[in-house]
Amino acid sequence: MTLDYTFERRLLLEREEAASGGHALGLEQGRTEGELKTLVKNVEAAMKNFHISLKEACEGLGTTVEEYEKAKNYAS
Repeated sequence: MTLDYTFERRLLLEREEAASGGHALGLEQGRTEGELKTLVKNVEAAMKNFHISLKEACEGLGTTVEEYEKAKNYAS
């Protein structure tokens, strides 16, 4: 009986650990996606509001056109 309890308890703990790890991974992915969407939004707002080129907007925000394009493709 003790062996069954230990085995059952271990399975439960492993499931909880897996769920916790998945939750943390999901939070990190969500955070990254949010940052990328914000970058795209800021670059596009700068281009529109200041009537500047993509390159100028990226430079003003401290990023590159390549980073913007990657973010736009990822966020889409």
